[in-house]
Amino acid sequence: MPDGPALQTHMVAENNRLASRSVWDGTIAGTGRAGDFTTLDFFRVEDGLIVEHWESVDWVRAYQAFGLLPDDIRDI
Repeated sequence: MPDGPALQTHMVAENNRLASRSVWDGTIAGTGRAGDFTTLDFFRVEDGLIVEHWESVDWVRAYQAFGLLPDDIRDI
């Protein structure tokens, strides 16, 4: 999605942990379709460096944005 950087909508930190919610919004280069999807990122920091990172992606919504799933499919 070259025209749509992620917008961080939420961020919270406590001790050495950080959580972030981002919404990706833009046009998919291969299909020309505009769409959006959400990611959640979790980080653990030690000595000022990120030492662990976990990410959760709303793949159903992402695949809809990419045109790989129909828009009317429902999450189960």
